[in-house]
Amino acid sequence: KAVRPALPHHMTQSCTQRSNPAPATAPSDSKFDPSPKNASEAAVSARWLAFFERYPKRLRIGPWSPLAYVFLIGVCGILVFTAPIAITSLPTESLRESGSLTAIRVVGALHCYFVLYRMVVASGWFPLASYTMWSWTLLTLRFTFTSLFSLTGFRWAFWASVAVRFPALVGNVITVTLWWAVIFPVILAVVDSKKRAGFLQFNRSFLLVNVHLLNLPLVATEFLWSSNALTFSDLWAAFLVAFIYISFYLAVLDPRGFHLYIILTPRTHACILVYTLMLGLYCLVYAGAGAALQQAAGTGPVNAWSDMTSTVSFALTRGFSFLPLM
Repeated sequence: KAVRPALPHHMTQSCTQRSNPAPATAPSDSKFDPSPKNASEAAVSARWLAFFERYPKRLRIGPWSPLAYVFLIGVCGILVFTAPIAITSLPTESLRESGSLTAIRVVGALHCYFVLYRMVVASGWFPLASYTMWSWTLLTLRFTFTSLFSLTGFRWAFWASVAVRFPALVGNVITVTLWWAVIFPVILAVVDSKKRAGFLQFNRSFLLVNVHLLNLPLVATEFLWSSNALTFSDLWAAFLVAFIYISFYLAVLDPRGFHLYIILTPRTHACILVYTLMLGLYCLVYAGAGAALQQAAGTGPVNAWSDMTSTVSFALTRGFSFLPLM
């Protein structure tokens, strides 16, 4: 029987390595780090994407309606043309000050930051892309800037608080109203008894109670106690924030399949009606908030809707008057 000669040691090792290659090592880049936090966030995103696929495909995929472009370009133009009017209508009176108001502002800011921290720890950064958490973040900024102004007297903090006061109010008012008047009863009506119990428990959680209920008395208390009369600059700032959010939603979330609000789809001609209705709600809250402020100041009831329409009409007229100069 022939005996195969033994191979040199270095050739034996080379053959062994080719037949049993070493396992590939994971890249050292942190973005490939499969830590539990990253895996959890990826799983949450996957569940959301699977949920959004239930919507009709024609609302999720496809070209935009030309009316969506018309709306976005039109609102952008109106914001640009009315910017000089918004600047000239900025309030001249300072914030109302007292020891109790300062305490409310500081405690409110700390509470808002705590809720944001709990939200990020529990669910990652993704919920911050929702309109609800945008509104909560604006409320956080309002408390932050008013606290800084009360404690330091910095003028930049005052102007920053003025910029976010009505956007914070209208965002949280719309969030609470739509959730409890429309979304909550619809979900209760369509889910079965088992899912209904889980949904009710979800609504009783610390985070949901804060961002869908307690945010309204928080923002209303700070607004009524420390704000002066509303001006066109407040409505303009709210329209600007709304325009930024809808642009972010359509340019970032929608192409990636995160259809948080399928009613905002730009793929139907009805989108321009939905977007216009949103701005109409902003005008309605502006009128109601202006009336509440005047009644709280003791000036008696006012025709808030008439005041609001006359203010907007004047601003639009003055804004479009700048067209020949541009």
